[in-house]
Amino acid sequence: MKRLSLILIGLPAPASAHSAFGDLGPFYQGLLHPVADPAQGLLVAAGAIALARQPISVVRKAYPTFVLAAFLTLLIGTWLVMPQPGVALIALSSLVISLGALIPLRTPVMIVYGVAIAQGVLTALPLLGSERAGRDLGLMLFGGTLGIAIFTLVVWSAAEWADRRIFHVASAVLAAWIAAISLMTAILPS
Repeated sequence: MKRLSLILIGLPAPASAHSAFGDLGPFYQGLLHPVADPAQGLLVAAGAIALARQPISVVRKAYPTFVLAAFLTLLIGTWLVMPQPGVALIALSSLVISLGALIPLRTPVMIVYGVAIAQGVLTALPLLGSERAGRDLGLMLFGGTLGIAIFTLVVWSAAEWADRRIFHVASAVLAAWIAAISLMTAILPS
């Protein structure tokens, strides 16, 4: 019986991406997309950690800009066909953002806005690959925007808490880890 079990485990089986949570419906699929899509989660984590390295006055302006850019990209993507970024492009973007977070200087606000807009657009594009229409599309886009916003806040608050409670450069360590993971993701064949 053990041999049969080992043979069955070794047999190939079809794998499907994004089915980690099953069919939860369009709202929850959009909400959990940053968790289910590793590339999108990596980009959101890189941006959130970069925000944790900035003063709160910058975060109060950049975070809504990021969420608005993601929402507008999703909204425009319902009318226009938008290109899907590859995993390598998303990984390189998160590498650049996380390396920028390692620089101890305060970034000028206009650069932070530009990065927030670019990251919002790139973060939203993987959600547009769905063939949903009508009410289901609206629910997925609302859930996707909410998921991106919540996941960003969770990672940002964890990095901010680690800076205050554990060690003052904890978010820099997290940024270095994200940079390493991004580099590996970008160069490994997908």
